[in-house]
Amino acid sequence: MFKKLSIALALSLLAACSTTNVGLKYAPQAAVKKVANAGPAVTIGDFLDQREDASNWLGAIRGGYGNPLKNLEADRPVAEMVKAAFSEALRARGINIGEAGRNQITGVVKRLDCNQYV
Repeated sequence: MFKKLSIALALSLLAACSTTNVGLKYAPQAAVKKVANAGPAVTIGDFLDQREDASNWLGAIRGGYGNPLKNLEADRPVAEMVKAAFSEALRARGINIGEAGRNQITGVVKRLDCNQYV
Protein backbone atom coordinates (compact mmCIF):
# COMPACT_ATOMS: atom_id res chain seq x y z
CA MET A 1 0.00 0.00 0.00
CA PHE A 2 2.75 2.44 0.97
CA LYS A 3 4.72 1.58 -2.17
CA LYS A 4 1.71 2.35 -4.42
CA LEU A 5 1.10 5.62 -2.59
CA SER A 6 4.77 6.62 -2.98
CA ILE A 7 4.70 5.87 -6.71
CA ALA A 8 1.49 7.87 -7.18
CA LEU A 9 2.97 10.83 -5.28
CA ALA A 10 6.20 10.72 -7.31
CA LEU A 11 4.28 10.63 -10.59
CA SER A 12 2.08 13.56 -9.58
CA LEU A 13 5.16 15.62 -8.65
CA LEU A 14 6.78 14.85 -12.02
CA ALA A 15 3.61 15.83 -13.87
CA ALA A 16 3.43 19.12 -11.95
CA CYS A 17 6.93 20.17 -12.98
CA SER A 18 6.27 20.35 -16.69
CA THR A 19 5.81 22.81 -19.49
CA THR A 20 2.48 23.67 -21.09
CA ASN A 21 2.36 25.15 -24.58
CA VAL A 22 -0.36 27.74 -25.07
CA GLY A 23 -1.33 30.09 -27.86
CA LEU A 24 -2.59 33.63 -27.66
CA LYS A 25 -5.12 34.77 -30.20
CA TYR A 26 -6.67 38.19 -30.61
CA ALA A 27 -10.45 38.28 -30.23
CA PRO A 28 -12.03 41.67 -30.94
CA GLN A 29 -14.75 43.06 -28.74
CA ALA A 30 -18.28 42.61 -30.02
CA ALA A 31 -18.66 46.26 -31.00
CA VAL A 32 -15.35 47.21 -32.62
CA LYS A 33 -15.60 50.56 -34.35
CA LYS A 34 -14.62 50.39 -38.03
CA VAL A 35 -12.59 53.15 -39.66
CA ALA A 36 -14.78 55.06 -42.12
CA ASN A 37 -12.07 55.84 -44.69
CA ALA A 38 -9.27 53.30 -44.33
CA GLY A 39 -7.06 54.99 -46.94
CA PRO A 40 -3.86 53.40 -48.26
CA ALA A 41 -2.55 50.10 -46.96
CA VAL A 42 -0.40 49.90 -43.87
CA THR A 43 2.57 47.53 -43.67
CA ILE A 44 3.16 45.63 -40.45
CA GLY A 45 6.89 45.56 -39.80
CA ASP A 46 8.91 43.54 -37.31
CA PHE A 47 8.16 43.46 -33.62
CA LEU A 48 11.25 43.04 -31.42
CA ASP A 49 11.22 41.03 -28.22
CA GLN A 50 13.29 42.92 -25.63
CA ARG A 51 12.20 40.88 -22.63
CA GLU A 52 14.89 39.15 -20.63
CA ASP A 53 13.13 35.79 -20.97
CA ALA A 54 13.29 33.09 -23.64
CA SER A 55 11.52 34.06 -26.85
CA ASN A 56 8.54 31.78 -26.21
CA TRP A 57 8.29 32.07 -22.39
CA LEU A 58 4.99 33.45 -21.06
CA GLY A 59 4.96 32.70 -17.36
CA ALA A 60 4.22 30.02 -14.80
CA ILE A 61 1.54 28.37 -12.77
CA ARG A 62 2.76 28.84 -9.21
CA GLY A 63 2.07 27.20 -5.88
CA GLY A 64 1.02 28.98 -2.70
CA TYR A 65 4.60 30.00 -1.88
CA GLY A 66 5.37 31.32 -5.38
CA ASN A 67 7.16 28.15 -6.42
CA PRO A 68 6.72 27.37 -10.15
CA LEU A 69 4.69 24.21 -10.75
CA LYS A 70 4.38 24.46 -14.54
CA ASN A 71 5.93 26.74 -17.12
CA LEU A 72 3.69 28.39 -19.70
CA GLU A 73 5.31 28.71 -23.10
CA ALA A 74 3.94 29.99 -26.38
CA ASP A 75 3.73 27.74 -29.40
CA ARG A 76 5.82 30.30 -31.36
CA PRO A 77 7.99 33.33 -30.45
CA VAL A 78 6.17 36.07 -28.54
CA ALA A 79 7.20 38.75 -31.06
CA GLU A 80 5.43 36.81 -33.83
CA MET A 81 2.31 36.39 -31.70
CA VAL A 82 2.15 40.10 -30.89
CA LYS A 83 2.65 41.00 -34.56
CA ALA A 84 -0.16 38.64 -35.60
CA ALA A 85 -2.50 39.95 -32.89
CA PHE A 86 -1.74 43.54 -33.89
CA SER A 87 -2.50 42.73 -37.54
CA GLU A 88 -5.77 41.04 -36.61
CA ALA A 89 -6.79 44.03 -34.48
CA LEU A 90 -6.16 46.45 -37.34
CA ARG A 91 -8.09 44.25 -39.80
CA ALA A 92 -11.01 44.05 -37.36
CA ARG A 93 -11.14 47.85 -37.42
CA GLY A 94 -11.14 48.02 -41.22
CA ILE A 95 -7.51 49.11 -41.74
CA ASN A 96 -6.02 47.96 -45.05
CA ILE A 97 -2.89 45.87 -44.49
CA GLY A 98 -0.61 45.27 -47.43
CA GLU A 99 2.97 44.55 -48.40
CA ALA A 100 3.62 47.95 -50.01
CA GLY A 101 1.88 50.25 -47.58
CA ARG A 102 2.88 53.89 -47.38
CA ASN A 103 3.10 53.67 -43.59
CA GLN A 104 4.80 50.95 -41.59
CA ILE A 105 3.99 49.94 -38.02
CA THR A 106 6.65 48.28 -35.89
CA GLY A 107 6.84 47.59 -32.18
CA VAL A 108 8.88 46.46 -29.21
CA VAL A 109 7.70 43.91 -26.65
CA LYS A 110 9.14 45.01 -23.33
CA ARG A 111 6.87 43.01 -21.03
CA LEU A 112 4.45 40.16 -21.61
CA ASP A 113 4.00 37.55 -18.93
CA CYS A 114 1.33 35.74 -17.00
CA ASN A 115 1.27 34.02 -13.65
CA GLN A 116 -1.43 31.90 -12.07
CA TYR A 117 -1.43 31.00 -8.41
CA VAL A 118 -3.06 27.83 -7.13
